[in-house]
Amino acid sequence: MCYRRAEPRTMETPKKSAPWLVVVILVVAFGLPIAIGTMEVRIARNAQAETAAVDYLNAVAKAENDYRKANDTFAAKLDDLKGLPASVGPYKIGYKKVTPDSYLAMAWPLQPGNHGRRYFFLDQTGVVRYELMKPAGPGSEPVPTAEKK
Repeated sequence: MCYRRAEPRTMETPKKSAPWLVVVILVVAFGLPIAIGTMEVRIARNAQAETAAVDYLNAVAKAENDYRKANDTFAAKLDDLKGLPASVGPYKIGYKKVTPDSYLAMAWPLQPGNHGRRYFFLDQTGVVRYELMKPAGPGSEPVPTAEKK
């Protein structure tokens, strides 16, 4: 009798896919576009709110010029001015007549970062100025204006 040496038998186990890999793929596939879309909506909302604030301050400058021509002084309060927009969105507006020949108007976001990142400043010069995430003043950068052709 001849004995053969038996070869060891190996049992192949079926390969299991890692459930965490599937989760990562799903998060990237669905979560990334949602995150990007949410960020784009926030950027658009901030731009719209900031534009409304600048438009409001430009309307204040125009109304102040008209008021001064008629009364030889600037208005004591915003309610005295005509032609101002009804709403300025998620921005708070501040106004102060400093002297008969000067005034200050400011606009700042109620929720900085969520509804605007820029703070705005206007005085009797009629130039709207801004700062990012901090109050603006007379030394701040002017808001760029669109060139008309």
